[in-house]
Amino acid sequence: MDKKEEKEEVKRIFTGYKRMTPKITRELRRLGIFVVRQRNHVVLSVSDGETRHLVPISSTGGDKRGGLNMARKIISCL
Repeated sequence: MDKKEEKEEVKRIFTGYKRMTPKITRELRRLGIFVVRQRNHVVLSVSDGETRHLVPISSTGGDKRGGLNMARKIISCL
């Protein structure tokens, strides 16, 4: 999977994001993004090949743009 397909897949996963579900966790793990659940947030461990980035996101979505904003954070680390 090349970078463009990976970015599109992240956007697809987070479109309509309401909360972190087991299905989303599985799809992220398939992309090499690991999920660490904390009390009020979820921390995603994203690797770009040589460095690992930690991206905190909310465990529940706020509005309809929230999921796409989170996807943008993740894509910037890829």
